[in-house]
This record gives sequence, C-alpha cells and structure tokens, in this order.
Amino acid sequence: WSFVNARQPPSARFGHSAVAFEQHLYLFGGYDQHGWFIDDVSCYSIQENLWTSISKKPNSIPGLERMHHTAV
Repeated sequence: WSFVNARQPPSARFGHSAVAFEQHLYLFGGYDQHGWFIDDVSCYSIQENLWTSISKKPNSIPGLERMHHTAV
C-alpha cells in the first residue's frame, strides 16, 4: 500500500459503497462527518490519478441517499 494524493477528491464520507471496474473506482453515497446523507457518484481514474464527479441526467428522478449499503 502507498498513499495516493489524488486530484479533485470527493468529500470525506462514511458508510459509502465503492466498486472497482477496469481502471476505475466508483464511489457512491454514504454520509458526512455531520451525519448528512450524500447521494453523489464519483469516479477515480487509476491511470490519471483524478477524481471526476458523475452528474445526473437533467430532469431525472432524484436518487435516494444511501448509507451502509452494498454494491457489486
């Protein structure tokens, strides 16, 4: 293991899920240090060492916050 100082990281969180697929890591949900639920999705590119926020489609149904969930 080694420390990675990635560019543009998502906010700190607990109880989130993460899935690794090919050269990317996807992060969803959880809650912050104040107990507020987070419903965003972020993608980390291992090759570029860069986090990107994945935005929702315009006029889409709002997602529900999740914490302590699983993803496959």
